[in-house]
Amino acid sequence: VLGKLLGAAREIALAYAFGTSYIADAFRVAMTALLLPTHFFTGEALFGAFIPAYRRESATGRPRLVRSVFTLLAGAMLVVTLALLVAAPPFVAILAPGFEEQTRELTVRLIRAGAVGVLLYSISALLINIQVAHGDYTPYSARPAVQNVAIIAAIGAAAAWNAPVLLTVGFVAAYLAMAVWTLWRVGRSDLPAGDALRPTRKLGGPHFTEFRRSVGHLALFVLLTQASIIVDRLVATLTGVGGVASLDYAHFVTDSVRAVFAVPIATLALGQLGGLSWERARESVERAFTVLLFGSAVISLYVWGLSEDIVTVLYRRGEFQETATLLTTSALQGFALGAWAATTGYVYLRVFNATLRNREVAIAGAASLAVNVILDLALYG
Repeated sequence: VLGKLLGAAREIALAYAFGTSYIADAFRVAMTALLLPTHFFTGEALFGAFIPAYRRESATGRPRLVRSVFTLLAGAMLVVTLALLVAAPPFVAILAPGFEEQTRELTVRLIRAGAVGVLLYSISALLINIQVAHGDYTPYSARPAVQNVAIIAAIGAAAAWNAPVLLTVGFVAAYLAMAVWTLWRVGRSDLPAGDALRPTRKLGGPHFTEFRRSVGHLALFVLLTQASIIVDRLVATLTGVGGVASLDYAHFVTDSVRAVFAVPIATLALGQLGGLSWERARESVERAFTVLLFGSAVISLYVWGLSEDIVTVLYRRGEFQETATLLTTSALQGFALGAWAATTGYVYLRVFNATLRNREVAIAGAASLAVNVILDLALYG
C-alpha cells in the first residue's frame, strides 16, 4: 500500500511537471527501453523458476545454485548495459517510430543516463528472490517504495533545474540503494553474502537443471510479454504526442488494483508453496482466489464508470489539462475492462510457478498476449 501511495505521488508529480508533453513521452519510452531487457532476464523467468528450485535445494547445494545463476545473470546484464549505451539510437527508432527528432534525442540521453541501473536492478532482483525463498518479504515489498521515492526526487530536480536527463538518474539511485541493502540482508541469512555475488566457472547442481528447464518454459511467455509492450508503445507513438504518457498514467491506476489485491497473495504463494503438489497448492489458494475474483470485478466496474473522475482527481493540475484528461480517461476505460482478469490470473500464475507447471503458463500466456498484439495492430487507428 505504501508503495502504491508513493507511486500515485510519482504519477501526480510527473503529470504536474510535464503533463503529456514530449518530455513525459521520452521518459516513458526510456524506462521501457531500460526495463524490457531487464525484465526478460530478471522478471517472470527468474522469479518463477529460481525460488522453487532454491527451496528444493539442500542447504549445502544452495550456494552453488546461487553462484551459477548469478554468473549467467551478471554476464547477460553486462552485455545488455553495454548494448543500451552503444545502440540507444536504433533502439529508440524501433520503439518509437512516431517520435519527432527532439523527442528521440532526449529519449536516447535518458536511456544512456539510466543504463547502469539495469545491472544494479538485476543484482538486487536475484538477492530479493533469495530473501523471498527464506520467507523474508520486506525487500520485495519495499522495492516499489524505494524506486518511487528516488524518481519523485528526480522529477523535482529535473523540473527545478530544467534537466530532464535527471529523470532516469533516479532509477539508477534507487537500485544502487536496493542492491546494497539486499546484499546486507542476504548476509544475515544462512547464505553468506560472499556466496551470493561470486561468479563461478562450474555451473550446475541437482536443481540447476530444474531451474534451466523452468526458465526455458517461461522464456516464450516473457518474450511475448516484452513484444506486447513494444507493440503497445510503438502503436501509441503513432497516435501523436501524449499517446505513450496517457497510456502509462492510466495503466498505473489498474496496476494498483493488481498490486494491492493480488501481488501479496501471489508472492506468498510462490514463497511458501514450492515443493507442494498441484492439488495441495490449489487447495491452499482457492478461497483467496474466490474473494479476489469478486473484489477485483467490483473494483474494475467502479474504475470503468468513474474513470474521468479518477483521472481528474489524480492528475488534472499543472501541465495536465483537458487534452491529457481526455486521452488518459479513454485509456483507463479500456484497461478497466480487463483489470479483474489480470488481477486474478496473476495469483494462479504464481501457483503454477511454485508447482513447476510452467509449460501451462507459457501456453496460456502465449495465446493471451498474441491476441493483445493482434488487436493493437488491427484497431489502433
